[in-house]
Amino acid sequence: MPDTSRFEEDFTDFLHALQSGDTAALNGFVSAQTGFWLIEQPGALPAYTHYTAVQDVRRSYQQLPFTSISRDMGRCDLLPRQVLPEFDCGAMDGTASGYTEDGCFYTSNTAGFRNTDMWQYASLTDQQAEQVQELQQQVAITVLHTASYFRFHFGYRKGRWQLLFADLRIPCSA
Repeated sequence: MPDTSRFEEDFTDFLHALQSGDTAALNGFVSAQTGFWLIEQPGALPAYTHYTAVQDVRRSYQQLPFTSISRDMGRCDLLPRQVLPEFDCGAMDGTASGYTEDGCFYTSNTAGFRNTDMWQYASLTDQQAEQVQELQQQVAITVLHTASYFRFHFGYRKGRWQLLFADLRIPCSA
């Protein structure tokens, strides 16, 4: 059973490591055996890339490192929610994010991500698709940062919260 009471503290450690560029500390949130998947959308379709070490990440956007996402994040005063805020492309304008509520939120209501078939539209081998689906089932908490649109999906394994997916897609950008 995941220790959700520690999640806020652990995510604060994750965010601090991200903002300070501490890849060694970030790797503490990544399983060396299963790694994590970076989800981006460089065109009309999602792209999944698997990594086992944070320092190896090269984003599709200008081949930037994983820690570069901290530039887009800023503050993250993590708040629990039963359901994450909904998104509406029509509500996006220069100042509004398009979400029904802005901020940094987390939920253990992860069925939507666990059941998504978005991976079918990525160029994955059969083995990769199987790995993605297996890891999706292990997602126990999702964090949404509305200012950046980024979503982080964590699982609880071997007594630790681990990053399973970092979803850097921006809604309505395709």
